[in-house]
Parts: sequence; C-alpha cells; structure tokens
Amino acid sequence: MLLRVFVILLAVSSMGTAASPRQSIDGPAQWDAILNESRGRLEAGESKPARRMLSRLLSDVLETSPPSDRTDALLADLLTQLAIAEAGAGAEDDAVWYWQIAQNIVRDVALADLSPFGRPTELLTNNILPAPPNRCAQPPGSPSSPTVKKRQEPKYPRAALKAGADGILIVQVELNAKGQPIRPQVLRKLPGAIIYSALRSLREWRFEAKPGTGDQPFCMVFKFG
Repeated sequence: MLLRVFVILLAVSSMGTAASPRQSIDGPAQWDAILNESRGRLEAGESKPARRMLSRLLSDVLETSPPSDRTDALLADLLTQLAIAEAGAGAEDDAVWYWQIAQNIVRDVALADLSPFGRPTELLTNNILPAPPNRCAQPPGSPSSPTVKKRQEPKYPRAALKAGADGILIVQVELNAKGQPIRPQVLRKLPGAIIYSALRSLREWRFEAKPGTGDQPFCMVFKFG
C-alpha cells in the first residue's frame, strides 16, 4: 500500500514519524512501566531524561502498535507527557504542538489533572483547543485559500500501514504572522498514529495568506491509502 497525500485548501467561516526498523520495546506492559517512570521524573522536574524516554517510546509505538482505542489512549498520554517535558525544558512551541496533537487524538485528555507536574503545565492549560467545527463551510479552491510556500508530506506510520489503516483526515488550521500553521483541529478522524504523522508534518508547512483574508482558518485534507 502506497501513501498518497492530497492537500485541499478550503476557507472556513468560523491540527509522524515512522521509525526505521529496529528491535522494539517489549510491548504494552513495558510501555506502561516506561510511562509510569517518565511520569515520576516529570513530577520531580527531570524534564530532559523524561523527554529522551518518551521520544524513544513514541517511535516504538508508531512502529509496532496497531491502531486501536488503547493505542490512541497510549499516544494521548505519551504526547501529553512529552508536551510537559518540552515545556519544562523551555521548548514552548514544541510543547504546545505535542499537547494539541494529544487533544486531537483523545479530546478528553484536556480534562486531565496536570497539577502534579507543576509550573510547566501552565502553558498547556493556556492552550486547550476549542471544540472543532462540524465541517469546513467553503468549497475547495476558495479564492481566500492561502498559498503554500513550503510543504512536507507525512510518513505512513509503520504499524498503521501494516494494519491497512487508511482514509481521509481533515484538519483545520490557522496561520500565525510567519505563515506557520497553529491550533490544528481534526474534523474527520483516523487512528491516532495517522493523526500524529499528519500533524507532525504539518508543523513544517509554510503559507502566505492572500490579501484581505487575515487570519481566517482553513482546512487541509490528507488522504492515506
């Protein structure tokens, strides 16, 4: 199965990396143990070692864990912890992006009690996504669609590809003053690993807004399969 990614920009009136083959960590039981250890490190303020643990675990989950509700819950927990680790290490932009990916995978992660992790979580609580709109209001090819200046296609997460997970992912974003996508919101969902991959690549895109469109949100459509 090959990956084909089609991007359609739509005005709105009203957010992967697949690791190279390697020996994996020994499955869900050990993943839970790693998450518990990293959680303890984060509560102790040890952001950098926690970040290293979580980054390795993320690659392993994307490579070996097939799509399921349990995998989505695992990814949401992992990415929330990774966001806290990045915030604690001073990488605020990375922290916000990981946190908003987590919210797109499992919306209720925004309700979690983050107080045990201390000050770094203030950044997260200030960046909770609103409920996404039900649909993109304008048709494809709207005159207000921004111009793509730089693009990076997402990679198919290995486990999702092996399981035959495919479909269309619709993502609404806004642009900041530098033409960078911000506040991604998934309008049509796929498994969490695919959401991660698409949003991870989307962060590298750059756009140029057309005159008069301001910061109007727009949608992108990624097709996997």
